[in-house]
Amino acid sequence: MYFSLLLFNFYINNLPYLLENTLSFLFVLPNGTKINSLLYANELIILSRSKTGLQNCLNTLSSHCKTWMLKVNPKKTKIRIFQKDPRKSFDINFNIGTEPTEFVQECSYLGTRLTPTGNFTLALEHLKEKALHAFSSIRKHNLSIDLIPIPHPRLLTQ
Repeated sequence: MYFSLLLFNFYINNLPYLLENTLSFLFVLPNGTKINSLLYANELIILSRSKTGLQNCLNTLSSHCKTWMLKVNPKKTKIRIFQKDPRKSFDINFNIGTEPTEFVQECSYLGTRLTPTGNFTLALEHLKEKALHAFSSIRKHNLSIDLIPIPHPRLLTQ
């Protein structure tokens, strides 16, 4: 596993640079940092504020993959459009090379569920469910643990 991640990193080493130099309508963070991609281990998210910018990035990704004889897995490749009104539908098609990509209403990145509006309520509910499951498993096996009170997430953001 370690070797495959190391090899993957070797092949994608300059991909962020290529994407950065693609006309993609970058996101600008509050601190002024401009981004259009997120990479962690073997996960990649491409960000764009426009359909043209996203397709430009997907074309760059396709070209990079051809150069290095890599293939994008279409079953694991998803398109998620974030917007204020999640009911609004789109008649847009995106491709990586000749492969069409799938639109999804929600997706997961590094275990965090992402919804169309960018709201984290669903992600918090999912984490709460996992924590309750783990806690009931501990109780089921009569394991004793010292519980540390954890503040409610709303209290953390205030």
